[in-house]
Amino acid sequence: MKSLLFFLCFFLNYSIKAQSFININLNEKPVPYEHNIDMIHTIIEPTFDLKNGKVIGKVTHQFKAIRPEVEVVFLNGDKMVYKEILQNTSKCRFNPTDSGVYITLNKKIKWNETTIISIKYECAPKKGLYFIGWNDTTNRARTQLWTQGEGEDNRAWIPMYDKPNDKYTTEMILDFDAKYKVLSNGTLLECKTGVTSTHWHYKMLHPHAGYLVMLGVGEYEIEKRKTKRGVDVNLYYYPDSKNTLMPSYRYSTECIDFLEDETNVPFPWENYSNIPVQDFMYGAMENTTATIFGDFYLTDARAANDRNYINTNVHELTHQWFGDLITNRNWDHIWLQESFATYYPKIFQRKVYGEDQYQWMRRQEQNGALSAGARNNLPIVHLNSGTERVYSKGSTVIDMLNYVFGEEVYKKVITHYLLKHKYANVETSDLIQAYQDVAGISPQWFFDQWVYKGGEPSYAVIRNDFKVGVQSKTSLTITQNQLLSSEVGLFKMPIVTEFYYRSGAIMRDTIWVANQSESFYFDTKTNDTVEFILVDPGSYITKKIKFEKSPKALLAQASTAASMIDRFDAWIGLQSYEGEDKKALLIKRYRAENHQAILSEIVQQMPKEMKDLIAEAMTNKHTEVRAAALSQAIKNKELFTYKQIATMLYDSSYNNIQIALEYLCANDTANIATYLGATKDYKSIGLKLHIKWLELELNRAPNTVFYLNELIDYTSPSYEFQTRRNAAEALKRLNICNVAIAANLTEAATSFNTRLSGPVKEVIKYFAQQSNYKRMLLKYWNENQSNSKLKSTIVELKKI
Repeated sequence: MKSLLFFLCFFLNYSIKAQSFININLNEKPVPYEHNIDMIHTIIEPTFDLKNGKVIGKVTHQFKAIRPEVEVVFLNGDKMVYKEILQNTSKCRFNPTDSGVYITLNKKIKWNETTIISIKYECAPKKGLYFIGWNDTTNRARTQLWTQGEGEDNRAWIPMYDKPNDKYTTEMILDFDAKYKVLSNGTLLECKTGVTSTHWHYKMLHPHAGYLVMLGVGEYEIEKRKTKRGVDVNLYYYPDSKNTLMPSYRYSTECIDFLEDETNVPFPWENYSNIPVQDFMYGAMENTTATIFGDFYLTDARAANDRNYINTNVHELTHQWFGDLITNRNWDHIWLQESFATYYPKIFQRKVYGEDQYQWMRRQEQNGALSAGARNNLPIVHLNSGTERVYSKGSTVIDMLNYVFGEEVYKKVITHYLLKHKYANVETSDLIQAYQDVAGISPQWFFDQWVYKGGEPSYAVIRNDFKVGVQSKTSLTITQNQLLSSEVGLFKMPIVTEFYYRSGAIMRDTIWVANQSESFYFDTKTNDTVEFILVDPGSYITKKIKFEKSPKALLAQASTAASMIDRFDAWIGLQSYEGEDKKALLIKRYRAENHQAILSEIVQQMPKEMKDLIAEAMTNKHTEVRAAALSQAIKNKELFTYKQIATMLYDSSYNNIQIALEYLCANDTANIATYLGATKDYKSIGLKLHIKWLELELNRAPNTVFYLNELIDYTSPSYEFQTRRNAAEALKRLNICNVAIAANLTEAATSFNTRLSGPVKEVIKYFAQQSNYKRMLLKYWNENQSNSKLKSTIVELKKI
């Protein structure tokens, strides 16, 4: 689904949305949504008034009764005008509301009896369907039409049953200007071009939830590929950006092969497409057979070093199984979709980039879960559980399922779970039952503490070495310090321990921790020395842990622990230690380590006397390590020449180039023109680097009208939201505002995309606090307050 950013927005507002469609107290256990019909098939036939953002549509629904008798049917539909509703060929009485329409059937239907209704309607959707660029008078903007149906937004442009607990097949039939490509769900049955338009007809072969219905229209070229097993994969890209095709769509077929192997379930649909769109407000969305994603993921080879589509690509693809093939029965079980779609990209990256990357991604997820736990103790299964639990914590829970019950068992369970419920709905109890069905395991205790309750364990570990006679012994006392409540209990978990000896031997054992405080006793070698102990080596358990260790033990752990994440943790523990033995190890481990996270931490801890090694790190193969080295060089600027730092102006990372450019222009003012000349033609996502270049140039020569006009132009509707936002914030830093800027910013403040409208409102607020700019803004707003598109936003802005 919409990567992390979607659910950050989705769940922040979800409690308000939820109350409109779930008639329960949010503290009670939600139940599936009630309905009296079972949708079978839907045909959607829209036409569009593109300039005015309107839909003039027809939709036909086939359904059956799932009550003894059905006379009145309710369909979701936001503020629509219904022109005609027919049951078969006879007109129906209907009663529209702001949220839908009640339809009285002319012929009642009885249990399992089917009927067909068709609806002609009009609407001007405020969400669900987005009209991009059709009113741009410069003819420079991309013109697109695209949908975003999740959570329950397709009802804004289609009268339909818009809940996740009913699945049905769909068709999309429409005519559109022949210069545009049209993509929808399923198989393309017809693509027939006439004089000015093309007739498009798509049909799904298998049922899916209504929120997964999609439409994407724009000017595209298509790269066609096939997986090993013959699945057709269509990769859409902009004709003017073919250089983004290969960097953006790397591994796009390999990840399908991977997921088929991991789940042992073939790709469950007839084909798969990826289509980028402008101004997408989230990361991406996993519509059945067709993922829509923000075109900011279309990167050239250089920008791919800073941000690439691989993780999001695998995330959305995973939803074709977890979310589309099987769908949560109601939204409090959304983790069954998002957590799995977060887990499998991590496993894919382990396959492609190695175990260290998997450990690092797992750590980031654990940090996200703990961050959510610091705010409240909601469980994963809860309507308000939030992004970090539904995505990150849930993914770590799947890791821990493997850790506790075994990965082989997990894979067999998942295959059974997917096949048993294919094209149907699930809730968490179905996953629990799958463990019982496949392996005879009852993991209810595990789900109770990790899924149905909140919080995470907070372990305090105390080590004590002693002897009994001649036998060396060590005790570990482990206390659970999390605050206990009705929401958070004690955690019962197996915890691996590892004792690392000076001789190189490793003693491994597993203990079960279940009580608030308990001690475990180990016999240790009498003729060897335990250098350090790991509790949960590899950090598989999502937890806080306090385990005091000496610098000597941490240095040994940083050098010899088997897992990258344990060596990384040792370096974190050594941040304030400055002993000579650490300096020697910094050099040794910089040469020995491979992962960017641990290398970056090592570079950040290098003292000034290691300036040659820091300089060497500025040429490291990892973007992040070069960034760490650049940070060190800037922090110790007396030791590094401008010439050394200027080498970063040719780095393969736009982010690193920008950091170096800003530093050099601020400090080596005599050579600003040279630095700007070297970086003039760089373009990056959202034109971030080029906009910074314009800002620096205007700081140097504020009367350069050409560059000022270029920067102002980037705030206009001709450009996508990131470029507009970046340009607006640059103008804020320059403290430049005029009527053209006021017009562009006011229009931007009306955007449905809060990643544009929110920051732009802050920029407007900044200018409005200055009396000369406020007079100009008020004058512009007063002159344009009759503009229907701007009216409500101007009223809001005047209150700033």
